[in-house]
Amino acid sequence: MTRPSGLSAVPVRRGGHRRRDDGIPPGPFFGVLGPLEVRGDRGHLDLGPPQRRALLLRLLMEDCRPVSVERICDDLWNGRPPSSAASSVHAHISRLRSVLEESSAGRTSSFLVSTSAGYVLRAAPDRRDTVLFEEAVEYGHRLADEGRADRALRTIERALTWWRGQPYADAQGYLFARQEADRLTELHWSARDLRARLLLGEGRAEQAAAACEELVGENPLRETSWVTLLHALQAAGRTAEALQRYETVRRTLADTLGTDPGPLLRRTHLALLRQEPAGTAPGRVRRPAAPVAALTGRGRQLAALEELFAGAGAGRTVWAVLHGATGTGKSWLLREFGRTARASGSVVVHDRYPRHATPDGGAGHGGAALRVLRESRAVPGTARHTEPVLCLVDDVQGAPPEDREALAAHADVLRGVPLMVVCAVTESRDPAVAGFLARLARSGARLIEVGPMDVADVEELLRAGSSRTGGAVGADEGPRTWCPSGPDLSGTLAPLSAEAARLHALTGGNAFYLTELLGASDGLSAGTPARVPHVIRCEVRARLATLSPDARRVVETAVLSGPVEAGFLARACELSLTAVLRALEDAADAGLMTWQRADGPSLPAAYAFSCELVRSALLADMPPSRVHTARTAVARVKTRSAEQRAGPAALLVAATTPSRADGR
Repeated sequence: MTRPSGLSAVPVRRGGHRRRDDGIPPGPFFGVLGPLEVRGDRGHLDLGPPQRRALLLRLLMEDCRPVSVERICDDLWNGRPPSSAASSVHAHISRLRSVLEESSAGRTSSFLVSTSAGYVLRAAPDRRDTVLFEEAVEYGHRLADEGRADRALRTIERALTWWRGQPYADAQGYLFARQEADRLTELHWSARDLRARLLLGEGRAEQAAAACEELVGENPLRETSWVTLLHALQAAGRTAEALQRYETVRRTLADTLGTDPGPLLRRTHLALLRQEPAGTAPGRVRRPAAPVAALTGRGRQLAALEELFAGAGAGRTVWAVLHGATGTGKSWLLREFGRTARASGSVVVHDRYPRHATPDGGAGHGGAALRVLRESRAVPGTARHTEPVLCLVDDVQGAPPEDREALAAHADVLRGVPLMVVCAVTESRDPAVAGFLARLARSGARLIEVGPMDVADVEELLRAGSSRTGGAVGADEGPRTWCPSGPDLSGTLAPLSAEAARLHALTGGNAFYLTELLGASDGLSAGTPARVPHVIRCEVRARLATLSPDARRVVETAVLSGPVEAGFLARACELSLTAVLRALEDAADAGLMTWQRADGPSLPAAYAFSCELVRSALLADMPPSRVHTARTAVARVKTRSAEQRAGPAALLVAATTPSRADGR
């Protein structure tokens, strides 16, 4: 596939209009989707040595926002700038300025300017290949969503011509470019995936198969590409080859990741075995569907975020916090809200910290959002975008303390900037996280709780799924839906409300568990815990691994002990009551247990597993040796307790009383 000749800029439509910012001179064209290229009126520019090229990339990355000299020095020397770093930066800036201005004869406007907050490279959006590429890919996805497959295919293929290789190739050795290069690379993958699906939808199965072979050859762990490849091979009349390719990906996933294929890939394989028609309809191609649990049950939270974002559009600085337990859908809410804002033309910065704080308090994966906040404070009102900027920060509980402190400090003082910041926080007993939430609340942040789905939410979810699959609704018995097989899921048509109650009991209303359980092809079956969806087993296994050895032993013993009683577990595990209570608290923080409050004064409060699905997943993953050990310990304590309740006198009577079998 060839790219446009000479890196010439092309009009890009956004919301029906060509995108051009007033006050920014046209200037040279910057190409960073491959080795750095800058083309002026007189041809390609000589940018000089590698460090100068990296400096230009660093300024381009900021999208017309200022970068301080200190930040430039830190980034160009990967956190260890020498004493002469600032002088070297000033020299490089001077030479870059002269080269850029000489490239546009007759223009007096400066492209590289100095402000009190640092240096700014004023590059218009339609003079950067990254902007043209991103907008074309987004437009292609939108056309595909609307069913305009032929136009979407032309748009995506035009977008792919901008790609010349590794983005930010001249800054591969620099940490500052890594996250942006990864983001653009993922966008490129999504565009190629979409092109293959569009080719298949147009009936060009052989071309789609060839495109997918390239994709899986470069990234054999990308399951979406494998799904399209299997469909394309089937549509081309090569079903036997498609079945062989499924075995290839199954072995690859098992050998590399130790996992099985995901639900969509398994369903595609099953369709091949049943010789069902290829799954992609020729007239309409959509982006990968959102998780089924994401389609409903979270409308209230999304509406609240959209209302707050309208305030940011009026020129105010708005803060919001999504808080709740693990698995309630906070990350999905951030992604969906960000996708909607980006589609409306807003600038969206999305950071995510590690889910759990690192023991040494090291830096997380965030950074871009904090840079936006720092620059908004330093140079208020200079953002080139008229739309409000949206900063999304996920898993803040895993952020280093200094990052949480910086976020809270900005919330205290940042005002009057068209900006919205949304933080997602998983609640825990960590006082630092609780202090962060309290401080943001005092600063005026809107706290939005994201709790488990209730039975009504699950029923709405099932109703949406039933309508998508054409489920029938009886005239006198209400909506009905198909239940997966299992003890609580009978495998027959059942009233939707009863099915919702059963699913809620299985999952505890956890959005993640609901998504995976409904997406699994085999469901949950009685007496066969191994049929718990694989991804749920992996998630529960990961949560269990965060606990101490004693806490893991307590949890595994509780799986076999019936009701979770701290005193009983203390005797079975031969631990102190304090140690067992601490273990149960840690398990609750990990999302494996929950504290059930008493419903009345005569009923004691107690710990319980967060849902039946968690208990089943834990049991499915326990090695036989540990199952035997736990069962022996539980039986020993129960026997001893029975003997103590009986007392010595009762035991003596039982021993001396003749049985009915004696005939006396």
